[in-house]
Amino acid sequence: MGESTIGANRPYELGVGRPPSRRTWKDRLRALLVGASGQRLLASGGDVARLPDALVQTRQRLFAIEATLALTASGRTPRERIVFRSQYGEDSLIWDLLRGQTEGLYVECGGFDGLTCSVTSCFDAMGWGGLLVEAIPERFAECVRNRPHAVVRHAALGGPGRPPTAEFVHVPDADGGMLSHGRLSDGATTPQHERRTAAHAGTIVTVPATTMDALLEEHFPGRRLDVAVIDVEGGEIELLRGFTLAKWKPRLLLIEDNARLDDTPLARVMAAEPYVQIGWLNVNRVYVHRDEPIARVPASRSQ
Repeated sequence: MGESTIGANRPYELGVGRPPSRRTWKDRLRALLVGASGQRLLASGGDVARLPDALVQTRQRLFAIEATLALTASGRTPRERIVFRSQYGEDSLIWDLLRGQTEGLYVECGGFDGLTCSVTSCFDAMGWGGLLVEAIPERFAECVRNRPHAVVRHAALGGPGRPPTAEFVHVPDADGGMLSHGRLSDGATTPQHERRTAAHAGTIVTVPATTMDALLEEHFPGRRLDVAVIDVEGGEIELLRGFTLAKWKPRLLLIEDNARLDDTPLARVMAAEPYVQIGWLNVNRVYVHRDEPIARVPASRSQ
C-alpha cells in the first residue's frame, strides 16, 4: 500500500489556503462546521488547543461518514460500523493528518476496554492492523472481547532489563480505572500522578511486564507504524525506554503529558528522538516523524 503524506505539506488546518473553486463539498462542510475561529485545531507556541465537545462530536460523525464512503468507493466494506470515540478528538486528528487513510498499522498503549474513549477503534473498523496493550486485568479481558480484529496484550510496558512481572496500581475511579498506573518505584508513574490519585484506595495487582519493542518484534516484525498512541498515566518516559522510535518510525505519535508545559522531562526525552512536535491537542503532545513534509513546515497561527 502506498503511503499518504501527512498534512499535504502544510500545518494542520481545515480548508485553509485553497481557492474556493477547488473546494470539494467536504471542504465546504468542514468550513461551515469549524468556522473561521476554529480553523486551526493544533495550537503552536506551547498553547493547548481544546475544541468544544459538540464540535469534537460533530467532526467525529462527519469523519465516520467520510471513512465509510471512502471504503465503499474502493469496493471495500467496513469490518463493523465505524465510530470515532476518542475523548478529545484524537481519532479525528489522525484521520485528517493522514488524509483519510483507510489502511495502516497502529499501536495504542493504554487500550483500556478497547471502546471507551478509544483513539483507534475506528481504524480497526476500517481495516487497519493494530496492537492494543492494557495492564488492568478486567479491562484487558473486555478489550479482547471488544476488539476482535486487533492484537490485544495484557502487560505493563517499560524499559528493558526489568523482571517479567510488575506491580500495577488499579485505581477505582469513576471511569472504571482510567487513572490506574504503574509504581513510582519502577519509574512507571510520576509523583504528580500519584498525588492526583491519592484520594482513591488503589489495589496493587501483579501483571506481566514487557517492552513495546518485544511486542512489535513478536507481532509486526519489520513493519513501520503509521500511528502510536501512548497514554499510560505518568509512565510514558519509562515506556519509551523500551520503544525504539528510530526503528519503528511511527509517522504520527500522540503522547499524553498532563504537565502541559513546554519544558518537561518528557519533552526533553523526545528532543533526542527523530520527531518534531507540531502542536498540542488538549493534554496530548502531537509529534510527526522528521521525514514527514509537515515536520519541515513552520507552524503559523490562523487569524
